[in-house]
Amino acid sequence: LAGVLALWIVFREFGIRFKIVNLSSTKNYLSKGLIIFLSEISGNLYGQGTIFILGLVSTDKMVGYYSIGEKLVKIIASLSQPIAQSVYPYISSKSKKEILFIFNKWKKFVIISVFLFLTLISLPLNFIYFHLVKNYNFELQITLIILIIGIFFTILNVLKQPFIYALHLDKLNTIMYAYTGFSFIPLCFLLSHYFIMIGTSISFLYVELVIFFWGLYIIKAGEKYGRKT
Repeated sequence: LAGVLALWIVFREFGIRFKIVNLSSTKNYLSKGLIIFLSEISGNLYGQGTIFILGLVSTDKMVGYYSIGEKLVKIIASLSQPIAQSVYPYISSKSKKEILFIFNKWKKFVIISVFLFLTLISLPLNFIYFHLVKNYNFELQITLIILIIGIFFTILNVLKQPFIYALHLDKLNTIMYAYTGFSFIPLCFLLSHYFIMIGTSISFLYVELVIFFWGLYIIKAGEKYGRKT
């Protein structure tokens, strides 16, 4: 109903109508948007794929245990989103030289701050997880530790993104996400099959590590590419 109403408003207020697009225009749109399309698909693959893939190679019980741990750490990581969204307008208003200066100046401080934050909450997080799963064992403990390490890089990746966008490095960014997402699938299947929850959590960590170090390379490349000033 909401979609129909939105279309009615678009047609009535803006005079927009559907058009039949010819084949050459369709090919042009697809070629220009292919990388973005692939990056969006790949983002969904590793964003939702861990639980789905684990469910294919393991039991419902294992999926439930892993899902609780992943959701807990992702709640913590989501706290970084408002920070990244609030600093982007400020960063994007700066020159290329100023953006790189700000990034290099605050990089170490942010890494240390996130590390200390996760160190402080790791014990309460273990306590919550222990009471939720009711069957805490060595495998679950290792899984949660790997997930917490992964979330450390997730938070850093979220806080890093405004700099990539401000430097207009969107193409390199989408290539990074596309590669990471599609390389994640076979790795997650393999590790989850042999190591169950620990393997799935390692796959999750792999994604965040690749995005972190590749993202640093992209920002470094911003000195030569991206926005001119």
